Amino acid sequence: MAIPSRFGRRNIGNAGAFGSRNAGHAAGNRLPASSNSMLNAQMSRGQALRVMGLGAAGIVAAGLGLGRTTRAVTPGEYPVPCGVPAVYTLTAGQNIPVGTVTVANDGTNLYVLYEITVNDWCMTETHMHIAHNQEEIPHNYNPKTGSWIPVPGQFRYSSSHEPCVKSYLYTIPLSEYVGGCNENLIIVAHAAVKYTDPSCTQTGVVYGIQRYTGKVFQVDVLSGTSSLVFTIGTPPGANSASPNGLAYDPMTQRFYYTDYQLGTNPDTLYYWNALTGQVPVGQIAGTVACADFYGGKYYYIASTTDDLYEVSFNPAFSVQKMGDISGNAYGYTFDGDIAISPDGVVYGWGKTGSAYHFFRVNRDGTGFQLIRTNATFSLQIAFGSDGKLYGHDARVGLGGRFYLVDTNTGGLTMVPSAPSPPNEYTDIASGQICVPVVTTETAFGGDTPGPGPRWWFYANYTVQCCQTQCLQYQTETAFGGNNSGPGAPPWWFFFNAALPGPQTIWAGQSYNIGTVEIVGGVATFNLIDGWELQGVSENVKIQGYFELPPNRPEAGSFDNKSTWPAGTKTFQVPLGEQLYPFYVFHLDVRKCVLY
Repeated sequence: MAIPSRFGRRNIGNAGAFGSRNAGHAAGNRLPASSNSMLNAQMSRGQALRVMGLGAAGIVAAGLGLGRTTRAVTPGEYPVPCGVPAVYTLTAGQNIPVGTVTVANDGTNLYVLYEITVNDWCMTETHMHIAHNQEEIPHNYNPKTGSWIPVPGQFRYSSSHEPCVKSYLYTIPLSEYVGGCNENLIIVAHAAVKYTDPSCTQTGVVYGIQRYTGKVFQVDVLSGTSSLVFTIGTPPGANSASPNGLAYDPMTQRFYYTDYQLGTNPDTLYYWNALTGQVPVGQIAGTVACADFYGGKYYYIASTTDDLYEVSFNPAFSVQKMGDISGNAYGYTFDGDIAISPDGVVYGWGKTGSAYHFFRVNRDGTGFQLIRTNATFSLQIAFGSDGKLYGHDARVGLGGRFYLVDTNTGGLTMVPSAPSPPNEYTDIASGQICVPVVTTETAFGGDTPGPGPRWWFYANYTVQCCQTQCLQYQTETAFGGNNSGPGAPPWWFFFNAALPGPQTIWAGQSYNIGTVEIVGGVATFNLIDGWELQGVSENVKIQGYFELPPNRPEAGSFDNKSTWPAGTKTFQVPLGEQLYPFYVFHLDVRKCVLY
């Protein structure tokens, strides 16, 4: 998405409730109901408004004013909303449409749904207030200047969202505000929103030393491109495994590397940058085939050991062993590599004996954890500029393929195409991790500009009257009892009078629609969840048995038949003087699915 150029590429910080903008109003803030056709279709079918937040199931609010809580609702949890939902634009920063606010009601509750519909935006806070007039909205007023500013922090309902969310729903009892339908309400829907520049996820830059040449390439794993940065000088020279121990310091733009297995032990550490060329730094402990840079320091594990080292350069060059990360249980030859995550955790892919391990460890040498022990080949690993871990298969003749590495499992997903040219790198290093630019704004949903010199909007909403006439029913046959009847299909259930307490009424074989209980020779029926008797003749049929029939009996031949008014939910039927150990209760039932 292209955002207004006034954002630039900087973090302007949190502008507070209204930032520093002057008056101004976006036009046409209320949308026709058809603009949110998916939501309207859901509601017209009696489905619930749903929170469709990042990734997963419903989001639970941290809390609301006055001790209330709010949450996502699930389909079928409340009746069909009345009338047509009202949909308003959610406007950020005075003139940036970022989503919608949808208001609807059923006979019990008012529903206010915030939805972000524009990529790369989300909500960190929501505040909502309901009033009958403007003076009931929490605000600050200066009579000298005419300044009239709402105060979202004092709104009756509020929630914080961490991580930020794409959608959030408030469910408010109508009884708190409404005397009846057609009543007018003012709804102030405020959100703190943020925009995250997506450019950080568009490149996956790492660096690699090409086998045999000593050439260092910048490789964008995502775009499939690479370019030569420089060629390492002599010494150290180049062979199939040297130079090695490549690491990049983004602060100084220096590339560090060692003369791995060139007859020197310990290895010599060098750096290169465009201003100075190659500079020897000093000798380090052991031989180094894996390294990465973090916080101005060079980290490596010496080959054939589990010894993690930290190399400091300020105020002076020093080498410090941080610890035996596995307690000397393993000695890694590092037909592999290490990489340090943006949050400072060391990940390693190393060979010990004939096994390849993927592990993590803290930079101080503590917290060693094996993640995967069943890998069958080596990988050079590095974090790309997008913050994801990539692995490079440096085996000869395989085309320089790259993988995305799952840091939780060590699972590998091949990147669709190997970067061109398809070089084989003896070592790769993490690129500079991109820190996304985040812009924060305040946003309001509504169709009416609020008073005062600073922009804001509110929604005028008329409480919808609920229709009482059902347009479409789901009709079913129901049987009362906990036991499935014998015989071939069709299905049926029977009531065992020897069992104490109420038993389930089953509709359509699998719908639990209520209970039936026999007390003192009277059967009491209670239907639930919107189920009721159909408006047909003989909608209740009952037959008692000393022995159960081998198959489902024909209800039309039952002795005890009665007709109850359509819509009946609770009723009692006397069973007569003769009581039986088994009963078949047959009901014709329905449930409204469209008003």
